[in-house]
Amino acid sequence: MIDRARLLGSWKLVSAVVQKDGRDSDEQGFGPEPNGYIHYMPDGRMAALIAHTDQAAPPPGATDAERLAQAGNFVAYGGFFTLDGDTVTHHVDVSSSAAGMGLDYVRHLTLDGDRLEIRTPPAIPIGRAMSLVWQRVAPRT
Repeated sequence: MIDRARLLGSWKLVSAVVQKDGRDSDEQGFGPEPNGYIHYMPDGRMAALIAHTDQAAPPPGATDAERLAQAGNFVAYGGFFTLDGDTVTHHVDVSSSAAGMGLDYVRHLTLDGDRLEIRTPPAIPIGRAMSLVWQRVAPRT
């Protein structure tokens, strides 16, 4: 069971590994050195931001289509969260993808010291899940 007080704060993404058939694969979900943060706030709100690190900036004079394709390399959403045992649900009310608006993202947690693992359920029909490992960010003083 995860203590809510221990979950609160800011976390930096360390790794994002695609899981196939319940096992880690060699596939990195957001590139070899993913960049992102997830925040759990005392008022019950949360926000997640993740960017692929293996993307190049659009070249000068890029077309709208080329710039739009880059947008798919960034994931952001926020809303309220609820915690039940070792399961957190993100109740999305803002998202970089219109398809995510109003959804509930159920995630399974493991918290070990200042390391947080968030596991997604397998996506239907492809059967792939993801394990995201986060490191607690020390508060700035």
